[in-house]
Amino acid sequence: MEPTNSMEPTDSKKLTEPTKPAEPKKSNEPTKPIEPQEPAQTTEPTKPTEHLEPTESPDDGTADDLRLFRIWLRASRAIFGNVGRDIESHGLSPDNFMILELLYNKGPQPIQKISERMGIPSGSITYVIDKLEKKGYVERRQSQEDRRTSNAVLTAAGRALFDDIFPKHVAMISRNLSVASPEEKHTLAEVLKRIGLHAASLGEERDG
Repeated sequence: MEPTNSMEPTDSKKLTEPTKPAEPKKSNEPTKPIEPQEPAQTTEPTKPTEHLEPTESPDDGTADDLRLFRIWLRASRAIFGNVGRDIESHGLSPDNFMILELLYNKGPQPIQKISERMGIPSGSITYVIDKLEKKGYVERRQSQEDRRTSNAVLTAAGRALFDDIFPKHVAMISRNLSVASPEEKHTLAEVLKRIGLHAASLGEERDG
């Protein structure tokens, strides 16, 4: 029996050679260049809103009236604020101080007249006078002219109090008004008096 022929040895070169990649197919058509894209359209910026020019107020004097009123109001608040703090520093309310000042400078006054002059309701003036009586600053005395009427009279304690605090109070008011000359103060007093009387007459016409 003939021996079986062994397989022929495999060529080692064939096994070790790497596989060549497939060459790309050449195209005869030329490559088209990439066309640049148009930039995206942006929205136009919004135009700023046009501001309307302020309308000029008519030259009828009202602008001056408003300016005067505002200045007057601010000045009054500042001065009355200082006056109020000075009154409170003496342990008195504004109503109490005004009544004591009236009696100090004008002498005994009918209680009803005090109510009208100070603008204190008749129902409240009795309470205010009672408080001043309890403090020993005021006493009631029957009027010699009309026995149906009672007068409020400043007591010795009330006069001693005002002898002490009233000059200080006046000095404080003078400091607040010191920026104005005597002539300016006189003019201002006359103008404010005229304005006040006119305003009061307007109120009476409205109420009537």
